[in-house]
Amino acid sequence: MPEALEVGVFAAHWAPCVTYVPELDHPFVMLYSRAIGVGEQGHIGHVIRRAHSASPEGPFVDSGHELTADLDFAIDPDVYRKPDGTRWMAYARDFDQDEPYGTGIVEAPISADLTRITGPAQILARPQYDWHVYEPARVMPWKTIPGVDWETDTVRWHTVEAPVGGLTDPDGRPVYLYSGGCFWGYYAVGAIVRDSNGTLSDVADGERGFVIRPRPEAGFFAPGHCSLLRLSPDEEYLMLHARFGSQDARRQMCLARLRWTADGLPTAETAR
Repeated sequence: MPEALEVGVFAAHWAPCVTYVPELDHPFVMLYSRAIGVGEQGHIGHVIRRAHSASPEGPFVDSGHELTADLDFAIDPDVYRKPDGTRWMAYARDFDQDEPYGTGIVEAPISADLTRITGPAQILARPQYDWHVYEPARVMPWKTIPGVDWETDTVRWHTVEAPVGGLTDPDGRPVYLYSGGCFWGYYAVGAIVRDSNGTLSDVADGERGFVIRPRPEAGFFAPGHCSLLRLSPDEEYLMLHARFGSQDARRQMCLARLRWTADGLPTAETAR
């Protein structure tokens, strides 16, 4: 089977997002992240890049555009339109200059041809709950963190990643989804709601507010990194990956029906 993205095997490439831009000569645009290498270097130095294709099947060819060259780590782009018609990109980036250390999510306006970010990024969420912990004592010698000596120190590292934008609840409030925790341990999908005053609230506190979370008693583990599939205004699904049968099983793609609670919060049935 041919590769969808023609970039070689000398670096890790993560989490593509494909957007159809009909006015372009190559209207199918893929945003993805590239690391500095593979193996131990596959988690280091990710930059969000752009590729394009004449067809949705590809092959996608890198167009030479780096959208996050000013950051030392950025992954998981998601492109969407807001109700006013403007196009935005949400993505994950590291916050390592103050605690809580870890990956959080931001959004920024993006050009119509998806070649560049056109304004400052705004923070959507940084980690704040215990379930967001990726690794309680992580060593990351490739990072410079004030006051941390990797010869003797570790950090409590958190992960909030894989944002999904462009949703609104039944009352019209903007809603964002994200994945958090540790993808080989406790991993789940949470939600962020923006109220009428513009305040963002992470409603998945570890006890309630999850969109979808593990159900070990049902053999369902580590659901996360979802995309929205909207078949009609009344029929929406999350496309995500999860582990079935055991915590160590390989991740598989699956669907979960997305619904809204009486409080206007997103929730999904256990994937089947």
